[in-house]
Amino acid sequence: MATMIRMWKRIGMSRGAHERNPGVHGWRLANRVKRYGYALKQVVSPMPTDATEIPQFFQTLEAMFRSFEIPADLRAKLLLPFFSLKAKSLICRLNVKELEDYEGVRYFLLSELNSLPENINRGLIMRPSVPMKDLFCCATQK
Repeated sequence: MATMIRMWKRIGMSRGAHERNPGVHGWRLANRVKRYGYALKQVVSPMPTDATEIPQFFQTLEAMFRSFEIPADLRAKLLLPFFSLKAKSLICRLNVKELEDYEGVRYFLLSELNSLPENINRGLIMRPSVPMKDLFCCATQK
C-alpha cells in the first residue's frame, strides 16, 4: 500500500483520486466489481443444475441486484462466478460484446438450457427417460 501511495504522489494524485478517475489503469471498474462481487457472494447461491430451477435463480439474482443497487453495466460481469459448469461451457460461444449484456446472457442461457418459462409451463423440458430394460426388470421382480 505504501508503494501505491508513493506512486500516486509521483503522478500527482491523492489517495482517492484513482476512484474518481476512470482512466487510471481500469482501477475504478475493478474496484466496483470487487466491492459488489463480494457483497453478492455472501447472499447468492450458485446456479442450480436442474433446468426447472434456473428461472428462479435469475429472479433471485435480479432481486439481489435491485436490493444492492448494482449498476446495469456490472450485472453481466458479476453473474459469471455463479454459473454452473454447464452454463460456463455454454457462454464460451458468446463474444465479448455479448457477454457484457446481462439480458442477452440471461436469455441465451435460458434458451440453451431449455429453461424458458414458456417451455417449463408447457412441459417441454426434456427429461432423461428411464431405460426400458430397467422398467422391465422392475415389473418382473414384483
